[in-house]
Amino acid sequence: MIVTCDAQKPLALGGLFGDELHIYDKDLACIDEILREPELYEVLRQAIIRNSPKDAFKGPKRTAINRVLRLFILKHIKNWSFRQLYTELQRNLDYRAFTQVFDDKIPDFATFCRNFALIDELTIRQINDHIRDYAIARGIIEGKKLRTDTTVCENNIHHPTDNSLLHDGVRVLTRIVRHAEEALPALGRMRDRARSVLRRVLQINQSTRAKGKAAETAKKQRSNSYHALMRIARCVVSDAQKVACKLGDRRVTRRLGLVDELRVQGLRDELQTMIPRVDTVIKQTRARICHGDTQFPGKLLSIFEPQAAPIRKGKAHKPTEFGRLVEIDEVEHGFVSDYQIFDGNPSDATMLIPALKCHKRHFGRPPRKVATDRGFWSLKNEEDAYSLGVKRVSIPVRGGKLSELRRKLQRSRWFRGLQRWRAGGEGRIGTLKTRFGLDRCMYKGNRGMHRWVGGCVLANNLVVMARQLLKASRHDSEATDQPQGQDAREVA
Repeated sequence: MIVTCDAQKPLALGGLFGDELHIYDKDLACIDEILREPELYEVLRQAIIRNSPKDAFKGPKRTAINRVLRLFILKHIKNWSFRQLYTELQRNLDYRAFTQVFDDKIPDFATFCRNFALIDELTIRQINDHIRDYAIARGIIEGKKLRTDTTVCENNIHHPTDNSLLHDGVRVLTRIVRHAEEALPALGRMRDRARSVLRRVLQINQSTRAKGKAAETAKKQRSNSYHALMRIARCVVSDAQKVACKLGDRRVTRRLGLVDELRVQGLRDELQTMIPRVDTVIKQTRARICHGDTQFPGKLLSIFEPQAAPIRKGKAHKPTEFGRLVEIDEVEHGFVSDYQIFDGNPSDATMLIPALKCHKRHFGRPPRKVATDRGFWSLKNEEDAYSLGVKRVSIPVRGGKLSELRRKLQRSRWFRGLQRWRAGGEGRIGTLKTRFGLDRCMYKGNRGMHRWVGGCVLANNLVVMARQLLKASRHDSEATDQPQGQDAREVA
């Protein structure tokens, strides 16, 4: 059941006397002021109704909506795990006051996970849009300048190799079948091939370390081990398919109770999801080992995160990253006005004009100045940007000999000034990665990736707004403290 009311403030925080709540952390105190807008909680309420309609108006009471949103924001601002969030709330009164938990019992970290799962991509985008409109109304951002860049948010997976993916597939299918056998003893026992798979994986790993004359012998041994590993994996897949068919047979499951029947149905769904993925891993391994084909269509990098893609951004310390490509659109003061998540690794040149159109839709007008790196350059992009109403476009040409006119343009003062401003976007991406956790997504699945990136952007924008508001209030207080008129002349 949805709960929208706040908890009663304890005496230590002024609950009986009606005093204003005091939060000692200045950033959190300012963010608390921003989060008092009732529209934010209505957005979250609609999300809970949309994602969990059966439990929205009946059943046990949920965590209050205002607490769910504030807990979600605090987690991403501090870049904590669910367990760290639970621990810090036990220790710090500031965090209790910010999340409006006060002296009530703190929910378990598993409850945090279930509540945050109800916040979908649409909800986070609506909250980000509301925060952006708030920043425009307060004069924090105007949208006169725009810089855009791309980065990679990695999935939480290990480095993908053929033998490790086959090992994962066999291990997962065996575990699901074991659970099905416990729930339905009539299935019998499937042969456990885990030790055989592990032995082949160790042989492959050892053969890759051989050097010199032993390398040729190790190469043949590695090929034989791969063939044996694929043969074992095919047997496991075949046995798992038979189990999945039996789990879907009503004659086998007719004597089960309601709870056991639901459990068996869930295990059957897991098998139907994992079996095609493991089969794809076997096919791509066979294509590489037997035919030398490394460009297998629909290649899987993880059976748990099938959306992960290999992306090269030219980093020396990390040539290939495994995750999703994220576009970050940034305006004044490091405020991220929009973000996009892409499948695969599309060219940066295809992203500029959609970003400008999105900026025009958000701010009601195109930016006056646009700055990007050379990856976004094309003659058509430059012409389309000017046709949309942009006054100055600073995008260096990718390569080749420059004409005299182009060289003069790229050496002009305004062009270089915008490029210096664009370089600050790298620092903003670094802040998103190191402080707010954009470097690696800790949520699962495609939906989890959108929640994670949206949460990182939301945390960044709230911190930027809080610091700009504090800076403005500090300037106002200094201006009022300075003597005026006759008093100023006397001081002089």
